[in-house]
Amino acid sequence: MNDATQQFLQALWQYKPEESYFLIWSKRRDSKQSHWCQTVAQAAAAVEAGRQADLYVGCALSMMARSAEQRVGNEDAAGIPGVWVDIDIRSEVHQAKALPATAELALQIIPHDIQPTVLVRSGNGLHAWWLFREPWIFEGVEEREVAAKLLRRWQALLRMRAAARGWSLDHTHDLARVLRLPGTLNHKSDPPRMVSLLAKDGPRYDPSDLEEILDQHNVPRDFQAARRAALGTVEQPELTLHPDAAVDHKLLELLLDASLKFRATWQRQRWDLHNGDASQSHYDLAIANFGLDAGLPEQLIVNLMIEHRRGNPDFKARRKLRQDYYRRTLDIAYQKGAGARPVQIVAPEVVAQATGLTPLAPATGDADQEAATAVLAPAPPDPLAELESRLAAEMRAAQAGEGLEGASVEPEALAAAGAAKAAKPKRTAPVGSAAPPPTGPPDEASRVLMCEYLSDLLGVRILRIVKVRGKEPSYHMELHSGKVEFPKIDRLLDQQQVRLAIAAHANQLIRRFRAKEWDQVAGNILAALTEVDGGMDMEFEGAMRTYLHAYLQQTNFVDPDEQNPTFLLRPMILGGQIAITVNDLLQWLGRTLQVRVSPKDITSALVAIGATPIELTSARQSRWRLPSHDWLISEYESAKVNFQRRSEISNLA
Repeated sequence: MNDATQQFLQALWQYKPEESYFLIWSKRRDSKQSHWCQTVAQAAAAVEAGRQADLYVGCALSMMARSAEQRVGNEDAAGIPGVWVDIDIRSEVHQAKALPATAELALQIIPHDIQPTVLVRSGNGLHAWWLFREPWIFEGVEEREVAAKLLRRWQALLRMRAAARGWSLDHTHDLARVLRLPGTLNHKSDPPRMVSLLAKDGPRYDPSDLEEILDQHNVPRDFQAARRAALGTVEQPELTLHPDAAVDHKLLELLLDASLKFRATWQRQRWDLHNGDASQSHYDLAIANFGLDAGLPEQLIVNLMIEHRRGNPDFKARRKLRQDYYRRTLDIAYQKGAGARPVQIVAPEVVAQATGLTPLAPATGDADQEAATAVLAPAPPDPLAELESRLAAEMRAAQAGEGLEGASVEPEALAAAGAAKAAKPKRTAPVGSAAPPPTGPPDEASRVLMCEYLSDLLGVRILRIVKVRGKEPSYHMELHSGKVEFPKIDRLLDQQQVRLAIAAHANQLIRRFRAKEWDQVAGNILAALTEVDGGMDMEFEGAMRTYLHAYLQQTNFVDPDEQNPTFLLRPMILGGQIAITVNDLLQWLGRTLQVRVSPKDITSALVAIGATPIELTSARQSRWRLPSHDWLISEYESAKVNFQRRSEISNLA
């Protein structure tokens, strides 16, 4: 074991209880193995045995040595040494996401006054640890939940700061998490990269210190409590768990008919869950989300989960009857926004008659939206929680009325006809109606939450929407997969332009909205804008970057040996870099954007962004080669396809 590994493990576990175990986990292409250690000396043997593997340390302790095939689960965690975050950095391994380009930029996600105790360079990112003065050993389920909630809030703060800079930050707040071990190799890269220990002697914290920091940054303590209070359900009722729990057959048919998404869930055909490999817990959470959005009583939702589990071939899954599991599943659904605006798709009297339970209060109609908003989102002292509650309410009200294909069932028809299907779709509340305009300029947290709301509404992850100020302001939408450019405001607010731009970049077509609905979506887009100063060079470097991104997104690339004079000047890939002609860009700007500039203006701007001129003697043309660190082939679909096709042809030759 080298010094970096020993120093890291010593920092994490030097104060742990002697009887507890920490995990060293090795991963090879064909095998995975867990090593359970009580001392750093014992870990040395595990590290030596896994020298040719990817090695990780478990983030949570165990009070028993488990098998070589087991890891610590969320429900088994006995304690944690602190809180952590995993920040990816743009590299050949992480090309598909919007990420900081360097470790120095990645550190901007961490507030300058919250120094990590330990900092690790993982090979393709950073791991930051804020260690406690001694490991937090859980005395029971409740304390474990408190720790898990602290970890979720901590990473929520960092995700907010990442999104404000247009970057994505993965969720790594599960207690079962494993992170890379310093002093070992990261084999995701070729050649493998060293996992290095950058810092190990930063300040240590008490959990109360971190809670205070989170409060100072206005990170909500409990989203679920606010939603329960809004619904008038402050206390958590005891759930009745019976292995033979079943839902009335007629009521179940009504629910299945009312939502295609719920039918797909019930039939275990949700290919969108966990990349088509959903576990029973994924389906439980999907049922919880549906039930809360539909205004069903919690007990009925739990009965649905139990009945659905009985169809699982795994006997252990069928017999899960723990109060804490079902309560936690409901809590997670609440935290994701479910139930903020329940829209009943089955008449309350039908539910009451079939179950003897009282459904949650339904959402009000269009005329009552303003009053309903005041009830659902009173103005608490925490502005972030207030806006989050309002946005979640709006999003859930819009989505719950649609199901999977935009179809919903009128409660009146269900009450009158019993098992009849609705004849005509009906939207309970228009998009945007539950989120009144802010009374002042939105702050950073408000803009981040608005982007999260738009992400759920459009079905694509939006990190930030930016307006670059200048003589001719430009706009861009920073997605999880990269940046989409909108050279003018009319394109940013035009539904068709937004749909096509996102489809071209993310290979995903967002749903269509009615004209009035889109007006409200456009208003939310404007409310989410982060303005940055284009500076004196906006008309050159800034504007050219915007125009050039849009041009490359919308123009087909050609091969270097292209002979058709119609396409001869289109962009191409030369020596692994994108190369363009001034004339084709000039024509595209005038034809597509109605932007009139001179060849001299374009040439000056290309020089400003670092492009270099080249001469193609065989084709008798001049081109500009764009710097590869800013203009990645992988960011443009046509360039990527062209590059891959030429590589395949070259390999065959």
